[in-house]
Amino acid sequence: MKKISVKVQRNKILLNISLVLVVRTNFYLVKLAWFFKAQFKSLILVMCISCLILIYAFYFLILPANKYKKYHFMNQIHAVSVFCGSSSGNEGIFETSARKLGEFLAKNNITLIYGGAKVGLMGAVADGAILSGGNVVGVIPDFIRNKEIAHEGITELIIVKSMHERKTIMYEKSDGAIILPGGFGTMDEMFELLTWGQLGLHTKPIGILNIDGYYNDLLKFIDHMVVKNLLRVSNREMLLISDNIDDLYSKMAEYEAPTRAKWISKEQV
Repeated sequence: MKKISVKVQRNKILLNISLVLVVRTNFYLVKLAWFFKAQFKSLILVMCISCLILIYAFYFLILPANKYKKYHFMNQIHAVSVFCGSSSGNEGIFETSARKLGEFLAKNNITLIYGGAKVGLMGAVADGAILSGGNVVGVIPDFIRNKEIAHEGITELIIVKSMHERKTIMYEKSDGAIILPGGFGTMDEMFELLTWGQLGLHTKPIGILNIDGYYNDLLKFIDHMVVKNLLRVSNREMLLISDNIDDLYSKMAEYEAPTRAKWISKEQV
């Protein structure tokens, strides 16, 4: 997952503009000097001044930008893992939102990486992406291939040997993860990704699409971990939350992973 500093981008644009201005200015100065028979020394002086403008742009715009410890980053997200239930639940909004998420990913040219099933919320998010012309990669363990009923209409179906291998491949193929409503399996996948991030094994954004407040009680418990000093606030903030797809994607695009180590002492709180 690549990151682009908006500040550095802006300063590079300013530098390019300065370069163009210097070149064009020198070109017209040469023409004017030739027309008015200006002395060669005067021409050299003016050109040197123009070059100084370019040097100023470089040293005072580009170099300082590289010294900032914090940038406004935009993560380039090309593929997203979606973890969710193989059941649909008893609220129709779950399945509707899952389909909309699939559509959103497809329309934004983001590959969907998911659990490979054609049933439940898994099937809904995959169908949403497929119907919108998206690229969909499913990863499913062989021993539950028949239980979850593998989706045959996706772009690519990867068969693995274990649940852990499934999570690993989904993680490796994606630039971030979105969590939809689900049960124990979804919780396992989400918390393992969070743990990997907490330990500094990755810096990928992890977001909960909190449909109809499904995760409200879980989020309260996670806040309780912070209150009891068993979870650092910076690690709590690794979990991005929204009930709106566009808003959640924006948070993921701007996400910056915590830089401090996991381990908590009284002095570090």
